[in-house]
Amino acid sequence: AAYPLTLLSAAMKSMLEALEALREGRSRTSHLLDFGELRRRIGFDDYYERSGRYTTSRRADS
Repeated sequence: AAYPLTLLSAAMKSMLEALEALREGRSRTSHLLDFGELRRRIGFDDYYERSGRYTTSRRADS
């Protein structure tokens, strides 16, 4: 089972800590996913793969 308030609280705590680190000029790396993992978890890679199947050819205007 998912515990929505637990997940929300954990996310908010990390956001607050990252904002504090930004304000103080400290590293935020410990609060970040690497960009590749972020893309995968959000679904960008899957989206781009699927959207490529539906591209249309453009007619050149003469």
